[in-house]
Amino acid sequence: MKFINSIKYSFQNAFSLDGRANRYELWVFFLFCFSLAFIGVLLDVILFGEEEFGPFYVIALVLTIIPSICLQVRRIHDIGFHGAAWFLLFIPFVNIVAFFMFNLKQGDKSNNKFGPPPVDLYKSNSIALEKSIGKMSSKVGKNVTQIYKDLKGKKLNPEDIENELKKVEEMFKRNVISKNEREDLRKKILGILKK
Repeated sequence: MKFINSIKYSFQNAFSLDGRANRYELWVFFLFCFSLAFIGVLLDVILFGEEEFGPFYVIALVLTIIPSICLQVRRIHDIGFHGAAWFLLFIPFVNIVAFFMFNLKQGDKSNNKFGPPPVDLYKSNSIALEKSIGKMSSKVGKNVTQIYKDLKGKKLNPEDIENELKKVEEMFKRNVISKNEREDLRKKILGILKK
């Protein structure tokens, strides 16, 4: 399920250069792209006798090239670099170091100029929810109701409110929380909901 959610999220953000992407999301999508290209080549050889650039391979390439580029830019954002650093991948010898740095380095654990850290799609909803709200509790596995209680009485300045709302939206985009949970969390952060 986590594998499919990661691919689904990458396609939902296929044309977005905003935000950040973690290593897991990047490598899962690269594996998916490689598998799709392999299947395309295999079908081309079986059906058309084409060994290179047959129609199925070209379709696989067209479907994944833009999402791959956008995902790579978001991954570069995750380690704190501007997306234009992507062009380093085209400079001989520099590209090898850049590739490993961009794709293997752990992302910033806190907010950076490109937004909050991406929610881990491969962890359970309760753990991801707890981390994205700002580690307000030390116990893993608390449900949304407990998170509400943790938020109660906490004074948030406008910047904190904005960051918390961004985290909630990111969780909703990645299907970590439901629409109702999103609305309840937004109300709680804004101080509208008294639980």
